[in-house]
Amino acid sequence: KNIPIAAGLAGGSSDAAATIRGINKMMKLNLSLTEMISIGIEIGSDVPFCIYNKTALVAGKGDLITPLGKMLKCWVVLVKPLFGVSTQEIFDHIDLATIKHPSVKDVIKSIETKDYRLLCQSLGNSLEDITIQKYPEVDYIKQTLVKLGADGVLMSGSGPTVYGLVLNERKAKKIISSIDNTKYDTYAVRILG
Repeated sequence: KNIPIAAGLAGGSSDAAATIRGINKMMKLNLSLTEMISIGIEIGSDVPFCIYNKTALVAGKGDLITPLGKMLKCWVVLVKPLFGVSTQEIFDHIDLATIKHPSVKDVIKSIETKDYRLLCQSLGNSLEDITIQKYPEVDYIKQTLVKLGADGVLMSGSGPTVYGLVLNERKAKKIISSIDNTKYDTYAVRILG
């Protein structure tokens, strides 16, 4: 894998998940998925989802995982500025009284019905406003991806990476070629459906 660090893309969490799965297999521990997830939650809230490794709704502290159908097949353009963002820094600025909670009901429906447009319209991230206040360039990237024709645009995790959904590889590559690669790391990746 090639996931940039401090990017809001769960790179560290996926490393931890791969380590737990690898040790389970190498040492022939025969731990169940549930047992590996209970170990993962002790490391971080994104680790259980990375251990589960399929489309799912995650709740609680990251330990309540509800399987969903396969994700829609599309392409994702990732744009990361050359700086990183500390998740702890963003979490330290959460105001539980005012934070926005996006509705996941339509996202779940879009996955179940394979409705790409509904998915793009339903994207939400409670941390985005906090990160944009501290790092306005994240909003600039979002607006750039919208102008370049991405169908759904949102910051990933605690940032600073922004993703844009598109239906085909040609469009993804066209968007990437329009972004200044001296200021941003860019990637075009396909969702495995």
